[in-house]
Amino acid sequence: MTEIFKNCVKAFNINGLVLGSLFLAAVGFFVFHTITHAELLGRPKTGEECSPIFEAALQNPKVRVSYVYIDLVKGTRCELRADESVASASLYKLLLMIELHNRVELGHNSFMDEIVVMPWHGEFTPEEHRYPIPTIVTLGEAIRSSVSWSSNPEAEALHEYLGIESVNQTARNLGLEGTVAGPRYFQTTARDQALIFNMIYKSELISSNASSSMLQLLLTQRIENYMRMGLPPHTEVAHKTGLILEYANDAGVVYGERGPFILVILTRREDNSWSSFPMAQEVMTGLARAAYSMHGR
Repeated sequence: MTEIFKNCVKAFNINGLVLGSLFLAAVGFFVFHTITHAELLGRPKTGEECSPIFEAALQNPKVRVSYVYIDLVKGTRCELRADESVASASLYKLLLMIELHNRVELGHNSFMDEIVVMPWHGEFTPEEHRYPIPTIVTLGEAIRSSVSWSSNPEAEALHEYLGIESVNQTARNLGLEGTVAGPRYFQTTARDQALIFNMIYKSELISSNASSSMLQLLLTQRIENYMRMGLPPHTEVAHKTGLILEYANDAGVVYGERGPFILVILTRREDNSWSSFPMAQEVMTGLARAAYSMHGR
């Protein structure tokens, strides 16, 4: 009798284990199929209005995209991987622009003050774009070159002059939780970049005059083969680009026909070959085109 009882208990345990496993498998299948592809990729739960820009971001699986879109007319916000840390590349020059304007606002500096750009500034810049001899430039000239043409020699000299810790403290003061500009790492997030441009557009960064000055400077950006190619001709964009090996970024305020919107696109490719840069360009162009079309609805 005892042996029969033990066999019954054993059979019951085995059957219970099988039934339990089947139940958990069924629950897992149900949960997986009720989670959308978008949610698996980190998309916030938003309405269909964000679908065009989201789909554009997924057009090439070899290009990982994080973005923030803010309609400054209706207030609609769309984002993907907004808090994911990526290499900022030349987007760090926005912090140089902000720190310099802050110093001028406080009376600590003038745009006519001078710095020296040395031959070793911009060490990863092609030699023909570096200064062959020590060259004096004004702070105003340095920041214009750093933003308009994304020139590295002037930006590095300006970064040294302003001080790495001072620039990073400015980022912290602004509430940029995922942004750092050296000395070893240069990182940012789409959310931080959107915050910068939102404050500038609303004249809330330093002062109304400083915000206006920075916005005008950003309108002079001359590197236009990123998201700019996905926008209608003659569309004004106050923006900054960044590019290093596998990272290509663009962030700014787009002045559409129906009003302005903020668009931040940060990309990373699977390889670190310059030959794959056109893939990032294509994704950024498509995403900007989708954002502009969505904004015009």
